[in-house]
Amino acid sequence: MTKMHARKKHSRSRRRFIQATTTSLSAYLLSGCEKAISKLSLALGQQIPPSTRVASTSEIDPDFHLLSRATYGVAPGDLEEVQRLGKAKWIERQLSPESINNDLCELRTRRFESVQLTPDNCYEYERRTLREELQRYTLLNAIYSKKQLFEVMVEFWSDHLNISVDKSQSIYFKPSDDREVIRKHALGNFRDLIRASATSGAMLEYLDGRKNLVAEGSSEKPNENYARELLELYTLGVSGGYKQQDVLEASKSLTGWHSYRKLFLWNKRSLRVGKVEFKPKLHVKGDKEVLGRTIRGDDGIDELEQLMDIVCHHPSTARNISHKLCQRFVSYKPPRSLTQRVEKIFLETGGDIKPLLREILNSDEFAQSSGQLFKRPLRFVVSSIRATGGDTHAQQPLLKIVRDMGQMPFEWPTPDGYPFEKELWMGGMTKRWDYARRLANNQNTAIEVDTLRLGKSFEHAEKLSTVESVFAHFIGRKPDEKELQIAKNYLHASDRTGQSAIKDLIGLIIASPAFQYF
Repeated sequence: MTKMHARKKHSRSRRRFIQATTTSLSAYLLSGCEKAISKLSLALGQQIPPSTRVASTSEIDPDFHLLSRATYGVAPGDLEEVQRLGKAKWIERQLSPESINNDLCELRTRRFESVQLTPDNCYEYERRTLREELQRYTLLNAIYSKKQLFEVMVEFWSDHLNISVDKSQSIYFKPSDDREVIRKHALGNFRDLIRASATSGAMLEYLDGRKNLVAEGSSEKPNENYARELLELYTLGVSGGYKQQDVLEASKSLTGWHSYRKLFLWNKRSLRVGKVEFKPKLHVKGDKEVLGRTIRGDDGIDELEQLMDIVCHHPSTARNISHKLCQRFVSYKPPRSLTQRVEKIFLETGGDIKPLLREILNSDEFAQSSGQLFKRPLRFVVSSIRATGGDTHAQQPLLKIVRDMGQMPFEWPTPDGYPFEKELWMGGMTKRWDYARRLANNQNTAIEVDTLRLGKSFEHAEKLSTVESVFAHFIGRKPDEKELQIAKNYLHASDRTGQSAIKDLIGLIIASPAFQYF
């Protein structure tokens, strides 16, 4: 080996050592920072209260039912808040998220700087960093945000307008899409939401809209990917009455919109990277007819606005969106009496989202639908952390749990979003049982649960035994005779008492059939 070669080998080894040391030090410092944030959050009130109200009847408590559907799950102290404000006022407060103090949640999420960046700046980050920060940010908001109904709707619209970060360069555009499309309009107006999504860089990348460029005089056909999903998924629905010709005409109206990527091959960087622009010379000119309405082709940008008006204000769109919302909040087969009222409000308000939710959450149909919906993996994990008052910063072990269960945010490959039907999720129960046991026994390294404090908070429950009060906290009602007997037999067989018995009981309940539904 020559001296020069030896020096180069030594230099490479030294660089690897420095990189490894720096990475380890950064992880250590971040870990210390997270512990400090957890302690500060506890000191400022983000902890299990000394006394927790639990349901005391055999039927699911109405307030528990409201919280189960309008939030990601009931946390200790939530029932007291609904009782103090009253159902109607609590709903109105959640419909005005800008009025809610969310500082303690933001204390946990503000470190993820990439979620606030524009696409051109996102290109300075590695893909895995962008993905991890966005997913951790999403999970922590679901767990800790006081704006729970807002976060539930963020998930709803993220599914409705699904974008997989694994498709091409979508990951670089998705943080701004999450911020400027989904979160900005989650409780706003439906037409504004769809309009923003139509020219989102992430959507143009995901559904190949950026390739929908047809030069003047060309015989090339427009790319129909986005136009088809616009009609089939995002607005009218698969049975909404559109035809193939409507898809073709809509795609013509959308030609010319383009997003600029970074060219990695030559490592070139343009001032336009991440920008979305309309290119008039690559737009199909002339009038188009969509759903029996004429789109005037005098101005390519205005054609998009005309198309949005036609599809977003169509009666089939009102029916499709109203049905999806009622499915999400009421039942898999929502009563037509409710969906018709919600449709009417959609058409009268031009698609304002808040009145739709207000009608659903205050309806008799909603009140009578408790315990009918099956928790998808994300809701199951988040609701268990909320119910136990768990402390987490959504590190990799927690991401792995959610990914292994099959519902990691932004990873569903097709435009239809993660399925809602329970039959598609019931095959993963073994993973849920193992997770429940590990959570209750503090064996999940990314989640810390204070079962001692949680158990003590139930001691004030009136007229309920310890087993009954723990059950009531997690499932919103007293256990029936069969559930109570199973719990007693389980605790007797394990021959554990005191705090150990509470841990076993919590694990058993989170794994139970009752906790899988909401």
